[in-house]
Amino acid sequence: MKLDHLTLQNFRNYTQKDLTFNPELTVVVGENTSGKTNLLEAIYLLATGDSFRAERIEEMVKWGQDVAHITAQVTEAAKTDKSEATTLAVSLTRGILNGQQIPKRKYAVNGVAKRKKDFTGLVTVVIFRPEDLDLIVGSPGRRRAYLDNVLSQVDAHYSRSLASYEKALTRRNKLLDLIREGEANRTVLTFWDQLLIRDGTILTEKRRHFIDSLTVQHGLGRDLRVVYDFSAISEKRLKEYEREEVAAGFTLVGPHKDDFWVEKKAGEQIKDLSTYGSRGEQRLAIIWLKLNELTYSLQSTGQIPLLLLDDILSELDEDNRQLIWQLVTGDSDSTPQTVITTTELSTSMKTTKSYQINLNHSV
Repeated sequence: MKLDHLTLQNFRNYTQKDLTFNPELTVVVGENTSGKTNLLEAIYLLATGDSFRAERIEEMVKWGQDVAHITAQVTEAAKTDKSEATTLAVSLTRGILNGQQIPKRKYAVNGVAKRKKDFTGLVTVVIFRPEDLDLIVGSPGRRRAYLDNVLSQVDAHYSRSLASYEKALTRRNKLLDLIREGEANRTVLTFWDQLLIRDGTILTEKRRHFIDSLTVQHGLGRDLRVVYDFSAISEKRLKEYEREEVAAGFTLVGPHKDDFWVEKKAGEQIKDLSTYGSRGEQRLAIIWLKLNELTYSLQSTGQIPLLLLDDILSELDEDNRQLIWQLVTGDSDSTPQTVITTTELSTSMKTTKSYQINLNHSV
């Protein structure tokens, strides 16, 4: 799908904004706090149903307003007739409107209300933010979230299994706490154990498949590999750790404890980039992961994902900037539609054919 048009109403700092996008490259220019990241957040919401940064839905509704609306027109990449565009819409509220309690999020396709699981996936996105540069050296939870974000977009089975697993995990942890306090018997764990094993096995298998799919991309990755450190879940392991889990009050094994790291071959040695990699090596590895994410999404869905670059070029050295720029300005059939945000236009941006949106005005 290609993003043609986006309308924002009472979203973040935007009162009303209508934006048109180039099918190949759109550069969004604006000072800090002008709303560049907010714009990408809105696009991400339309693709995934979630924000990549908001902890509460209320944060995304403009101060003093009750409802925010995000609407987009998208068309299939092979079609040029805008009359065949699909309209995607997300409404966000504070939960109360005119004294009545209402859902905080609503989704619609061509005016027809949809459940989140039926709404997401119509558009796929890959986002590259400055925060992603810490993926290799960040916490295991950060890396698990990365895997979940990649796989949930392109695999509905994974998304359902993840939601089911997280609910079962929350319930089981509460029961472990009750058992520790003598308020429940250990036999109550059996049902939740089976749910965790069923869904956890699916998560592990699909995470492993993604990691096994990582290949050389645009000349990158010849010396790189990802090591998947998974926490296997089974009846045997749950029984083995049951005493420790009751004492701790939470589940100690399963995919919620997974991690991965990136290694690089240096001569005859292998080094863990999180510990021994230079900043440049770590950033190159992140670019490699993002390029693989694009490829995996294309192979899984048959559609080229929309690439969102949130002021990332300013965070990279010249060689890595050129690598990204060559990707987004290529003329191959797999070149993604790209939206880049920046505080100022680089020489490459000025000389490359693109559509520019200037936010250094009122929004």
